[in-house]
Amino acid sequence: MFKIKLSKYLCMSLLVVSTTLQAQSLTDTIESIQNNNSEIKAINYSNEVSKKSVNKSESSYLPKIDLELTGEKKKTKTKLDNNPTNTVDQSGYDLRIKLEQLIWDGGLTKSSINEAKYKELVDNFVNKVKSEDILLSGITAYFEILKYTKRVDIANENIQKNIDHLNIAQENEKLTDEALETYQAKAKLALARKILLDEQEGLDISKSNYKRITGNNITTTITMPKIEKNLIPNSLKKLIELTLNNNNEIKAQKQNILRQNERSLKQDSVNKPNIKFYLDYTHDNDLLAEDTVQNNYSAKVVLKYNLYNGGSDQISTEIEKINLKKEKTNLETTANSVIDQITMQYSIYNKSLKRIDELKVYLDSNKNIMDIYQSQFEGGMKTFSDILDAWTDVYNSKKLLSDEYIIMNEAYFNILKLSGQLNNIQKTK
Repeated sequence: MFKIKLSKYLCMSLLVVSTTLQAQSLTDTIESIQNNNSEIKAINYSNEVSKKSVNKSESSYLPKIDLELTGEKKKTKTKLDNNPTNTVDQSGYDLRIKLEQLIWDGGLTKSSINEAKYKELVDNFVNKVKSEDILLSGITAYFEILKYTKRVDIANENIQKNIDHLNIAQENEKLTDEALETYQAKAKLALARKILLDEQEGLDISKSNYKRITGNNITTTITMPKIEKNLIPNSLKKLIELTLNNNNEIKAQKQNILRQNERSLKQDSVNKPNIKFYLDYTHDNDLLAEDTVQNNYSAKVVLKYNLYNGGSDQISTEIEKINLKKEKTNLETTANSVIDQITMQYSIYNKSLKRIDELKVYLDSNKNIMDIYQSQFEGGMKTFSDILDAWTDVYNSKKLLSDEYIIMNEAYFNILKLSGQLNNIQKTK
């Protein structure tokens, strides 16, 4: 069964999280998905079926033994002319054991077993991709909660700041009898409250989505996890090499090629002779003849070879060879798609790190501007509108920086998935 277990490196990056819910961390989020997500459970059952299919194919090498047992009771009446009726009661049984053993079938059984093994590997890799997608959706839901939790905090701060501004405007109105600043502050406050409602709505939706995926509710505040940057190679070329070797979609397609090759070999073997051994034992007790016990033994080897069937086998062989070419082409398509995705996520991740640095400067500068404007406003050098605009810049820069951390983290985990490093996130029992 596919289980979820934290790899050594990813565990280091996740265990530092102090989180929410009935789970305590991002690690617990993953465990919740494993325990509660119905799609994960279905994937586990699918893996079991694939394994059983291999066992079923391997059973073709084993002998086939049939037992037939017949019991019978009969009464026979005979009467000759002018003679009394003669009645004979007879009962008996017949026991038959038949054994059939495959000796050689041109490699058909061997190819069938190999095909089943490759299919199991294909299914496992495909199911790992599906599991990773579900895990990634849970991680994304986790970060959505982080994003909107932070946004709600910033929105509350924004409201409080605008309440302070309204108080200042109302005090000034009492002195100057001028209502403009009051209206400006009220407008900003109304917008701030509307923004808070938007962010609270986003938080409610993200929590609902989280519960759908994990089966758990968020109950406390969660924080941003620390990431292990050394899991990401320092060049796109190295990352692509790592991805081509470890990506589970690519691995699945490689196994598909091997599986299709076995299908071609299996079809070739249909045109070859088939040899089987048969052993037959029959024990008859009074069934054929009264007061007679008879044992029969039979052993034979049968060769079956189809000489002509209209050419359908040859056509089937050609079809399987064409399918093999198609699977090889599909590998190229899959690899190109994965390379495109990893290139995009790598760009987002690295640009996001740089944007975070710039946004930190942007936030610090806006805070300094706000402080200077506040001082100059008190000295009569700046207007009330300048103060409101300066705070809006601070608010927006805080929001931008907070959102950028989410973008960077989501790109980070997307890279881990695409490069096959998310595949080892498995829950330890």
